[in-house]
Amino acid sequence: MKINWKINNNVISKLEINNENIINPFGIETADSYAFFSLEEGIGYKYKILSKNIKYDDKHYSYKIVNKMIEGLWEINGEESLNGKILNRKIELKCLEDSNFMDFVMRFRIKKEFVNKVLISDKELYYKNTNVYNQYSVKKVKLIGENFDIKITINDKIISEEMLPFIYARDNNGEWIIHVRMMPKIWHKEVIKLCNSWYKTQPINQILSKRILKNQKLKDYLWYHNERIPYKNKIMKFINPNAFPIVTLNKGTRLKWDVNFEIIEKEPNYKVSIVIPTYKRADYLERLLLSIKKQSFKDYEIIIIDDNSPNYNEYKIVIDKYSNQFNEFRFLRNKKNRGAPYSRNRGISQAKYDFIALVDDDDEWFPTKLENQIEIFKSSNKKTGIVYTWTKIFQGKELVGEYTPTKEGYLMEEILKECFIPSPSIMLKKKALIEAGLFDEKMPSCQDWDMWTRIISCGYECRVVKKFETIYHKHNRETIGKSKKTLKGYKLYYRKHWKLFAKKLKNELTLKNFVKYFLRMLRGY
Repeated sequence: MKINWKINNNVISKLEINNENIINPFGIETADSYAFFSLEEGIGYKYKILSKNIKYDDKHYSYKIVNKMIEGLWEINGEESLNGKILNRKIELKCLEDSNFMDFVMRFRIKKEFVNKVLISDKELYYKNTNVYNQYSVKKVKLIGENFDIKITINDKIISEEMLPFIYARDNNGEWIIHVRMMPKIWHKEVIKLCNSWYKTQPINQILSKRILKNQKLKDYLWYHNERIPYKNKIMKFINPNAFPIVTLNKGTRLKWDVNFEIIEKEPNYKVSIVIPTYKRADYLERLLLSIKKQSFKDYEIIIIDDNSPNYNEYKIVIDKYSNQFNEFRFLRNKKNRGAPYSRNRGISQAKYDFIALVDDDDEWFPTKLENQIEIFKSSNKKTGIVYTWTKIFQGKELVGEYTPTKEGYLMEEILKECFIPSPSIMLKKKALIEAGLFDEKMPSCQDWDMWTRIISCGYECRVVKKFETIYHKHNRETIGKSKKTLKGYKLYYRKHWKLFAKKLKNELTLKNFVKYFLRMLRGY
C-alpha cells in the first residue's frame, strides 16, 4: 500500500492512498493535533517501522501499525512545504516477527491533522427538546480475528443523555471542521478491538470518528468523547435549523450505543508449534530432538530459543545436524540471558500455528504424544485450552517415579491447591495463552503454575491423556525452570492470586496445601 501526502503552510492539499485522492478540494487547515491512518480491520501482529530521512523522536513522532493481513513493505511518501522550504519524507514499514500484540492503527504524529479513507454516511438528525438522535446507515462491521470472526451489529440510534443547547455554525469559506473522538468502555480480555471508523457528513469536511479500544468482557458500553473545533466563535453564524448542524457536547457526556456481538469460531488448523527454551545443554537438546523426530504426528514446527548460552559452538553442531531433518525448524538466540519465561514468550510470539507444545531441553516425549493431544482437542469443546499427559520420572537411567493425574474440566480450585499439570507434557491453545497474557517474566519460579492459573481463570478447561507420553529427567545440573529463588516464586504466586484464594478456598486449606506442595517440590517430586 502507498500513502502520499502534500502539505503547504499547514494546509493539506493532497492525501492519497493507493493513488486514490481522499482529501476534499478545499483543503483542510490543520491544528496541532495528529493523524490516524486506519489500515486494515483485524487482529494481528505488530509491525516495525524503519524510518529514512526522518529523525525519530518520541516527543514528535510515534508509529504503530498492526495487522496480520498486512505483508511485506509499505511506503509512505510525503511532501511538506513551509515558507517555500520543501521537506520530503519517506517511511518504510517492515514486519517485526517476534511480536503478536493486538492493535489496529498506525498513529503518525506530525502536529497536523488529516484522515484516511472518509466514508460517506447517510445521516439524518431529529430534534426533540434538548435530545438529539443521530442515525447512521452503517449496520454491520466485520472483524477478521486470529482464530475467529466477529460480527458486530450496531443499532441505528445514538442517544445523547446530557447535551448543551446545540449550535448551528458555518464558515463562509466552507473550511470549518469538527472532530469528535468517541472512546467506549467494553470488556473482553485482549481479544476484541475495532479499527477506527471515519464518517464524512455534510458539509464536505466535517469529520466524525469512532474508535473501540482493547477490552475485557462483552458488555454494553458507553461512548466518551473529546472534541476540537479549530475555528473561533466570531466566525460562527447561526443558520436555519434545517441546515447541517454542529453539536457541541460537554466533556464527559455519555452516549449510549446498543451493540450485539456474535462471535463465530473458525475451525483451528490443528497444527502444532513446539517451543523449546534452552540454556547450556546442547547434549540434552539433541536427545529431545530425537524424540520429536519419532512423533507419529507430523504437522508441526520447531522453535528453539537459546538463552545466550556461552557454549554456542556446541549448539551450532546440533542445529547444523538436525535443521534439515525437520520440515519447519527455527533456531533463535537471545542477545543476552533473559530467563526461561522470556524465551518461552519469544517462541510463542514466533509461533504460526494454533496449538503450542512447550517442553524444556532436558525432557523427552513418547512417539504418540502430539497425536493423542491433538485428538483430544479435536473431540473436546471449544473451552478446552490445556491438554496434558502422564509423566515418567527418571534419574539417570533409573525410573524413580510416575505422575498420573486425572483431573479434567474447569479446575480453578484444583490449580490453586497445587500445580498438578506436568510442564513437559503441556499442549495449549495459542488463543488461550494470548488471552491470559503469556508468561510473567518477573517471576523467578512458578511461572508455569502462574500461567496455567491465569488460563483457567479466563474460563478454559483442562483435559488429560491418560497415557505415559512424557519423560521428566531429574538431575543436579542447571535447569530452566528451577532455581534458588523457588520460595520467592511461591510467595509471588500467592501474592498475585490472593483474591482467587480468598474467593475459592478456605484459608486453612490453602495453607495446608501450600506447605504440602512446597515440601514436595523441594524433594523434587
